[in-house]
Amino acid sequence: MSKIKTQMRDFESEDLSSVLSIMQKAMNIGRNVNTTIAAIRDLECEPSQRATDYAFLRRKVITYKKRVVAICGVYRLNTHPTGILGICWFAVDPQYQGMGIGTQCMKWSLDMIRETGSKCLFVWASGKAVPFYSKFGFMRSSLKLSPKESDILMIKEAE
Repeated sequence: MSKIKTQMRDFESEDLSSVLSIMQKAMNIGRNVNTTIAAIRDLECEPSQRATDYAFLRRKVITYKKRVVAICGVYRLNTHPTGILGICWFAVDPQYQGMGIGTQCMKWSLDMIRETGSKCLFVWASGKAVPFYSKFGFMRSSLKLSPKESDILMIKEAE
């Protein structure tokens, strides 16, 4: 793993096109028009505008030489049990994977458990992402959460 000097900052609306490009490359969201539209709608809205959906929402981007190379977010929907946070839109540009950026995003996400006093953090994972999340102590779960975003739900308990 070759680490590079990056900066983390809050996601801004100006980051939308860069983030969509990263998600298309890293998550193949461009193959599904409905997923792409959902991503745009979700990312375009300020958290205050989504108050009817989100009880909690924070998004960060990672930049390298002023270029956005990753996005990560933590959220809780109003329909989710209190004390449970989820990871949303976690993606690192494939050109920058293996350089510690995903780990930086994950550490921030795990810090959000402590900062909010939550009991656990969950993620709807793709099959290829399971080893990455397992590395941080996430385990497969049968907890029923909706909306269901994949067949693999993983949870990490607060430490």
